[in-house]
Amino acid sequence: MNGTKERSPRTESVESTISIMSSPVKCPLCEEPNTQRTIRAQGQLYDYDCRRCGFYVIDGLLQRIFENPDLEDKKLLRHLSAYVKQNQSKGLGNVRITRENYRDLALAERAVSVPQKIEKLLRLIASRTEVAGEKIAIDDELDAPLINAVSKDEFRYLLRYLQDSGYIDHIADTSTRLSVKGWQKLEPPIGGGGIPGRCFVAMSFNPELDNAWKLGIESALKECGFQGVRVDKQEHNRDINDMIIAEVKKAQFVVADFTEHKAGVYFEAGFARGLGREGYLVLQED
Repeated sequence: MNGTKERSPRTESVESTISIMSSPVKCPLCEEPNTQRTIRAQGQLYDYDCRRCGFYVIDGLLQRIFENPDLEDKKLLRHLSAYVKQNQSKGLGNVRITRENYRDLALAERAVSVPQKIEKLLRLIASRTEVAGEKIAIDDELDAPLINAVSKDEFRYLLRYLQDSGYIDHIADTSTRLSVKGWQKLEPPIGGGGIPGRCFVAMSFNPELDNAWKLGIESALKECGFQGVRVDKQEHNRDINDMIIAEVKKAQFVVADFTEHKAGVYFEAGFARGLGREGYLVLQED
């Protein structure tokens, strides 16, 4: 069907764009069959609205690359579902997938470890729970990208692990419930050892230290199988001071970068030490 399509809030602002609505097609990322695709006449852009992945935009040439059944990166594409879905769940706007960025985006999502997926699943359940003890709705197909699970089978596998570990005490086809042990896993009490594998990183938010974070601290933690947490890298609507306290309590250990002598870093390192957390103190060599 040809014609002018009303611009929705999700669609990029392009003046006088004529769009051609196609019949539902298969999503190139997750292969969901009933995906709406809009082809823009100007710019050769393809808008996809997938039930599983969400809304994203790709260019015409990349669309043809994705349609190639012999594409070497075919298995990588399913990891892009996680990138698209999680960006939209955080309210970060439309996702544009290009020939230049799709491999890097997919590889970053593929690198998410199983322990990180388990924590994401716990937090997903907690985020939907208004009152402790209530059952909340889950969809193993549509929720899988939110925790970087590549299939509903992997989602169910991780859900069963949570039940076997006592972190959830109910599991059905479309619902689950967080146990008291699950809440304690997410919010360990003061004096406890924190969440195994979780590291709180205290450092200046100065962009000049981005490489120290990305190439130094974060990459070293990932290589050793740990998750590094910085409060400025997390989406939240809480008071940042309360969040810092909560994250230090949850951490197994702390890395504190004193390069810019920030008072907050000294406080966070001291608070962690008072809780008995192991600390690694670093400075730039110069």
